[in-house]
Amino acid sequence: MSERILILDDEASVLHVLETHLTDLGHECQSTTQPAKALDLLRAEKFSLLITDLRMPEMSGLEVVDHAKQIDPDIAIVIVT
Repeated sequence: MSERILILDDEASVLHVLETHLTDLGHECQSTTQPAKALDLLRAEKFSLLITDLRMPEMSGLEVVDHAKQIDPDIAIVIVT
């Protein structure tokens, strides 16, 4: 079953690896290095899963989780570090 996944990490190389692997598994992925953009995407589109880094310069992963749950209380979230 294909899921829509949003990936957020401040390191582009991490985004590339995760997005490539998950796309190869048949999932539809979008990724960004900017927390504000990730939240905008969550407001505009439906995702099954958010994968977010814990430590980022603009906003912590925990802050992103708080905002994401306000936008979509049902979204699954994985925090990586």
